[in-house]
Amino acid sequence: MWAATCCVQIVALISILFVVASMIGLTLNTMPSLQGRDADNNSVDNVHLVNLEAACIGWFTLEYVLRLWAAPSKCQFFKGALNAIDLLAILPYYVSLGLDESSESADHFHDVKRLVQVVPQLSLASLRGHLIAHQFRLG
Repeated sequence: MWAATCCVQIVALISILFVVASMIGLTLNTMPSLQGRDADNNSVDNVHLVNLEAACIGWFTLEYVLRLWAAPSKCQFFKGALNAIDLLAILPYYVSLGLDESSESADHFHDVKRLVQVVPQLSLASLRGHLIAHQFRLG
């Protein structure tokens, strides 16, 4: 029992670290001094921050899929508000992968994607913080 509680706490702590890293990366990527330049001298996202975002989205996706897999009722899982928020946080990233980066609509979607990703992550950070605090009190 102790080992299971310890593992849950470690995974929850890792999740919070990914949320914090993602929020920091998304914020830093909006700073012009940290953005790169393309051949036409247009600002482009910092490649290191893009890789950080991909790693965080990968973790969030893995966590979401594992929770879906372990859910006794898939219907109840999809009806859960927190699960819907998590899906809204990761889905725009995958939609953006299918867009042509050179189009103007892709630029507008990129801005909307950042906004949509930040809002749910703020909620998740708060909720996961409460979850971690609760788990440490139990352990």
